[in-house]
Amino acid sequence: CLFSVLVNHYFSKAPQKAYFYAMKLGKANQRASTSFLDQLEAKISFDKILELQSRNLINRLDGKSLLSSVYFIEQAKSYYRGLGAERSYLSSYYWASLASASGARQGEMILANLHNLARNLSATEFEIWLNAIATVEKLTLDDWLTFKIAEKLNNE
Repeated sequence: CLFSVLVNHYFSKAPQKAYFYAMKLGKANQRASTSFLDQLEAKISFDKILELQSRNLINRLDGKSLLSSVYFIEQAKSYYRGLGAERSYLSSYYWASLASASGARQGEMILANLHNLARNLSATEFEIWLNAIATVEKLTLDDWLTFKIAEKLNNE
């Protein structure tokens, strides 16, 4: 796969560029992407990782989305791992929050994993993370109410 070649090429000399291609590899559902992303994240600052991931807007609920906790969990895992979608901790947080609010324990577990990412951040990075999370939480609440998820889940 071309993305794999590019990740290997840029891995040591341009980790941010390699990260970009590793995210593309993940979107193409190539399992090697998760390992590449994890290794590269050790070389790149957390605020830069969020910046790289944020080139894509948070993929939110729309009229075609399934309104089920199983779907929410699948989406959260996909974005968290970067497999089947470009890795995005904020998109993962969004979907895990919907899953958690629907009563799914797995959603809470993914949220706990995402909060763990912040444990070693500098004060500045931690503030960036908290501000990003606050924005995602507002989007999640807005969509929860707009799509009347509680009502629809209760009617299943």
